[in-house]
Amino acid sequence: MATRGHDAADNRAVRSGAPARSSGAETKAAIYSAAVDLFAEKGYAATSIRAIAAAVGIEPASVYNHFSNKEEILYTIILNSTEESIALIEDYVAHAGDSPAERLKAATKAHVIFHCLNHKTAHIGWSDLHSLSPALYKKVALVRDHYEAIFRRELLAGIESGQLVDTNPTLAINGIIGIGSRAAVWFRPDGPMTDAEVGEYYGDFVVRALRK
Repeated sequence: MATRGHDAADNRAVRSGAPARSSGAETKAAIYSAAVDLFAEKGYAATSIRAIAAAVGIEPASVYNHFSNKEEILYTIILNSTEESIALIEDYVAHAGDSPAERLKAATKAHVIFHCLNHKTAHIGWSDLHSLSPALYKKVALVRDHYEAIFRRELLAGIESGQLVDTNPTLAINGIIGIGSRAAVWFRPDGPMTDAEVGEYYGDFVVRALRK
């Protein structure tokens, strides 16, 4: 069985979690963490403010001192997760050199690693996104457009350079993103492969499938 953890190049991987704690922010961070656990386990619709408060050990009314409503908690979780995954992907791409194929591999690897490490927030982001109001959904969609644009940028650069086959970018990108989403479902930290190994495998898999 592979040793757990990342190699030196993969220490950039981050776990998506509660906002950084500072004086006076402990309760807000605890509410956030409890909501992540409950939304992932029961779903957003089946989780009440009362249940979140009970998990933290506070009165339901106290939750509203930190979040205006349950939807704001969901929005914050999804937005944080998306922005953190973008930051990780861009970091991996920045260290991948000039080859578009290698940069696409790095983006795929980071995408998969993030979903392996953050299965709860990733699951919430995909399963409960539709629960947001149209206004908040639109805000998240704009950030997710940036997410997809990273893959489109590298894929199109690979096609233009002749490294990758001329393919339908939208279908290819949907497939790559789907790989990461599914990893959040089946990956287990105590399984036979580390998150870095799974990411490396799928990074290679995508590039091999698209390389001329």
